[in-house]
Amino acid sequence: RVTTPQCSATSNVITITVNPTPVATITANAPSICVYDAGSVSFTATVGAAPFAVELVVVKPGGATDTIRININNSGPANINVIAAGSPAGNYAIQFTKLTDSRGCERINILPAENITVKPLPVLVLTNSSPICNGVTATLTASGANTYSWSPNQFIDITTGSTVNVTPLATTTYTVSGTLNGCVKDSGLLVTVIPGAVVANAGQDQVLCNASSATLAGNFASANATGAWSQLSGPAATITTPSQNNTTVTGLTVRGTYVFRWTITGLAPCPPTISDVTIDVLSPIINTIKNDTIICNNQSLTIRNDSLLGGSTTAIDSVYNYVWESTLSGQNNWQTIAGANMATLFVTPTSSTCYRRKVKTNNLCESTSNIVCITVNPTIGNNIIMADQQVCVNTPVNNLAGNTPTGGDNVYVYDWQTSTDSVNWNSIATTISYQPPVYSAAGAHYFRRNVSSGNCTSASNVVTLQIRPDAKAIFTSNPIVACAPFNLANAITISVLPDSVGTYKWYADEVLFGSNGSGIFPAYSIINPGDTVDIKLVTLSQFGCKPDSTQQQFITVRTAIAGFTKDTAGGCGPLNVRFTNTSNIINNTIQFFWDFGNSITSTLAQPGTIAFPTSPFFNDTTYQVILKAYNGCDTTVWRDSVKVRSNPSARFGVATTFGCSPFTLQVVNNSLGGPNTFYWDFGNGHKDTTFTNGPLSYTYNIGNVVDTF
Repeated sequence: RVTTPQCSATSNVITITVNPTPVATITANAPSICVYDAGSVSFTATVGAAPFAVELVVVKPGGATDTIRININNSGPANINVIAAGSPAGNYAIQFTKLTDSRGCERINILPAENITVKPLPVLVLTNSSPICNGVTATLTASGANTYSWSPNQFIDITTGSTVNVTPLATTTYTVSGTLNGCVKDSGLLVTVIPGAVVANAGQDQVLCNASSATLAGNFASANATGAWSQLSGPAATITTPSQNNTTVTGLTVRGTYVFRWTITGLAPCPPTISDVTIDVLSPIINTIKNDTIICNNQSLTIRNDSLLGGSTTAIDSVYNYVWESTLSGQNNWQTIAGANMATLFVTPTSSTCYRRKVKTNNLCESTSNIVCITVNPTIGNNIIMADQQVCVNTPVNNLAGNTPTGGDNVYVYDWQTSTDSVNWNSIATTISYQPPVYSAAGAHYFRRNVSSGNCTSASNVVTLQIRPDAKAIFTSNPIVACAPFNLANAITISVLPDSVGTYKWYADEVLFGSNGSGIFPAYSIINPGDTVDIKLVTLSQFGCKPDSTQQQFITVRTAIAGFTKDTAGGCGPLNVRFTNTSNIINNTIQFFWDFGNSITSTLAQPGTIAFPTSPFFNDTTYQVILKAYNGCDTTVWRDSVKVRSNPSARFGVATTFGCSPFTLQVVNNSLGGPNTFYWDFGNGHKDTTFTNGPLSYTYNIGNVVDTF
C-alpha cells in the first residue's frame, strides 16, 4: 500500500496457487511371460490432474534400453505395453523416470522399478522309428519339455506323454505340443508308411445252429496284395475257394469249434498280416415238456421240463432263454405269456388251455417243444352238510344229511371225516350222508365231507356234534368228625364242573339249605357236640341231561364227663385204695389224666390200686385226687380225696417234777397222730382215761413222807 500526506491509499491482491507434485505407480500385469507374448504394466495416479505425460525406460537383457513416452488421459488404471511379443528371453526392468500432469507439475525417478521375465520356448528333440510297413507300429519320442500333447488322435495308443506308439495306414505327420514353464512349442514328426496290403480282417466270429456249412467274411485284399484262407483248428472242413475273401466252408459238424485264418500278403519287404475267426456249430436243441393233465378250476399246476439239452459246443455251454405260449384248447391262436421266462411254467387256467415252450440258446438256436393241454373242470359246488347238534351222552344222534354236489365231471366220490380237535381228521364213511353213533362220553365231535370229481376236490362246511355230559355231584370231606361248633365250609371241597353242572343244591338231613350255580358251598355249621348230620349235594345239568347226587355224614365229638369211685374213703396209713373210672365215655378216643396228690400220675383209663403213705410227722393227710377226661375238643374234671390217718405217738410234759404234798401236777399232753382216747397211769396205782388232747391236772397227797412216782 502507498500513501502521501494529502492523498488516500490504494493497493492490489495477488493470488498464488501451489499445485501438488503428481504421484503415480506402475505394476507389472504379469511377472513373467513367454517369448511369444507381449508384456505390459498398469498405470495408476493417486495425486495430480489428468492428462498425464508418462516416461518409462525399459532396460533389456544385456543393458540396452528403450524409452517409452505416452500420454494418459485419466488417473488409471491404464495399460502400457512395454515389451513387444517375440522379444528375446531374459529379465526386463521397467523404470518410471518422469511423470508430468496437466498443470505442469512434474515428478522424476519414481521407484521402485517393475521387473518382467520373458521365458524362452522349450527346445523339443524328436525321434521316430519310421519308415514302417502298413499295419506296423512306430514309436515316437519327444524331450525338452515337461508335458506333451500329441495329435491327431487316430492310430495312436495315447495322446499324452513323451513316448507314444502309432500305427497309421498311410504316411502321416504327428504334431507334439511341448510345455515347459508354461510356454508351449509345437513340432511335427513325419511317419512314413510303405505302401502295401491292407491289414487282414477275418470278420466277426460266428455261432451257427446245427449247420454243415458257413460263409467266411474276410476283407478285400488291396490291388497290390493277395489273400488266402487256412484252417487252424477243429474237425476237418473244406474251404471252397481259399483265395476268395467270402468263400464258403463245408463239412462242418455239430458241437465243433473251428478257427480259420485270413492272410493278406503285400509288397516286399513288408510281411503279410493275419486275422483269425472262430466258428462254433451248436448242437440241435431237444426241447420237451410234461404230458397233458386234468385239473379243477382255480387250481394251479406247474408244467415241468421233460427234456432239455443241446445248443452247445465243446467250447460253448448252453445258455437257454425261455418263452412260453398258450392257446385255448381246439384253437391255434398262440399268445406269448408275459413274464414267463423260466424252464417251468406255473399256471392257474380258468378254462382248458394248451401250452408250448420256445427255447433259444445263446440268442441263436431256437426250438419249440411239444404241446401240453390242460383240461379244466368246473369247481365242485353245493358241498353242504347239515347240521350242528347238541345231545346228552348215551342219546341217539340225528342223521347228518349231505346235499348233492355240482361241478367236476359229475361223478362224485365221498369221504366223510371226523375229528375231536378240528385239526386231525379220520375217514369214517363214503356215503352221501352219515349217521353218527351213540356216544357214551362227553365231548365235541366235528364232521366234514370231502368230495372229489374229475381232479376237483371240495371240503364241506364243518358240522359240530356236541355231546353233553350228565351232571356229576362230587365233593370231598376232611375232616368228617370235628369239635362243635363244626363249620362244614372248612371241611368240604367241591369239584366245580361248569361244563356239565348248572345248579348245585345242598341238603342237611334231606332239608334244602342252599342252592346256586357257582358251586360255592353255602354256610352250614353243626352247633352241638355229639350231633350227626347227613349232607347231600344234588347237581342238575345245564343241558337237561341226567342229574346226580352224593352225600356224606358229619359228626361232632361227644363230651367225655370225668368221674371215678374208690373202695375206701380213708384209713390208717399206709393205705391202699382201688380207683374205678366211671366216666360216661371210656374208649381210645378219650384221653385220661390222673393225679393222686401223692406224686403219682397215670394216663390209664383204669389205674387200679394206688398206695398212699403215712405222714412222717404223725399228721393225718388228706390227698386230693383229680381225674381229667379230654375228647380232643374239651376237658372235664372230677375231684375227690383220700384221708390217711397217722399211728398215734404218746407224748406229754410237766411244768415241774417235785413239790410238797399235796402236790398238784400240771401235765401238758402233746401226743401226735390226732388220737382221741388217752389212757393215763400216774404211778401210784391210780389210772384214768381222757378224750381230749388238752392240759391235765393231777394232785398227789401223801402226807409227810417223801415218795417218787
